[in-house]
Amino acid sequence: MKIFCLSAPLPGVINMMTSYFQALGKAVKSLTVTVLRNAVLFIPGVIILNYFWKLNGVIAAQPVVETLIAAICVIMYIRDIKTGSS
Repeated sequence: MKIFCLSAPLPGVINMMTSYFQALGKAVKSLTVTVLRNAVLFIPGVIILNYFWKLNGVIAAQPVVETLIAAICVIMYIRDIKTGSS
């Protein structure tokens, strides 16, 4: 539970950035975030962390992946703001 509580704000950041890209008509960026979160990083994260830490790794996979995706979202947002494309 401690691990989940530490990462609780991250889904909000991820969803806000996904909505931001959708609202501006940047479907590719929004889709990228969604696919990275649900397939590209989460499934390998569960497999890899399960290998190293068994059940604790499976439980820790979601916060670890959400941290990575939140960082990617912030980077994508900053790059989008810097390019000035709205």
